[in-house]
Amino acid sequence: MKKQSIIAVIFLIFLFSVHGNEKKEPLHVFLMIDKSLSMEEDYSFSFLQDWLNKNFLPNNVKKGDSLTVFFFYGETKRVFNKTINTEADLIEIQSIISKEKPNGPFTDIGLAMDSLKEAVQNTKGLPIALIFSDLIQEAAYPSKYAGTYYDFAERYLNEDRVFPLKENYYQVTLQLERPETIE
Repeated sequence: MKKQSIIAVIFLIFLFSVHGNEKKEPLHVFLMIDKSLSMEEDYSFSFLQDWLNKNFLPNNVKKGDSLTVFFFYGETKRVFNKTINTEADLIEIQSIISKEKPNGPFTDIGLAMDSLKEAVQNTKGLPIALIFSDLIQEAAYPSKYAGTYYDFAERYLNEDRVFPLKENYYQVTLQLERPETIE
C-alpha cells in the first residue's frame, strides 16, 4: 500500500557535537530528492518543494554552510553544489527546486545512495545527508540494482527510528504520515 507521505531518511546526523543552537563548524548539507513519477501521486513532490523552500532551507542553511542538491530517478544528477555566502545563493537553489518536475520513469534508490555515499566521502565540513523519497524502488536496466526489489518500504515505513551506527553517527528515520504536520 502506498503511503501518502514523504519519507525523510536522515543519515549522518549527530556526526558533530552541538552545544545548544550554536554550531562550531560549517555544515555540508546534502539533499537527495526523488523526482520519479510516483512522487507526483498525492502531491508529494509539490509539498516537498514548498516545505524545502519555505521552511527547511531558510531556517537551517546558514551563511558559510555548503549545500549539495541531487535529483534522482533512474539516474542521479547533481544540480547544485555551492557554499552559501549570500541570500542570492539561497534564492538560486530555491529557484532550482521550484522549477523541477517529477518526471522520472524509474526510481533507482540504490544508485542514488551510491552517489550520495561518494559525495559525502569527498566532502569537507560536517556532513548531513537528507534523502526524500516515497521509497518505491524500480530501477531500470542496465542499473546494477535492476531486476531486484529492495524492500525499502518494509525497512523504513514501519515507524520512526534512531539507529546508532557508530560513535556520533546515527541513522534517523521519520515517517511522515501527515505531511502538513512537518515542523
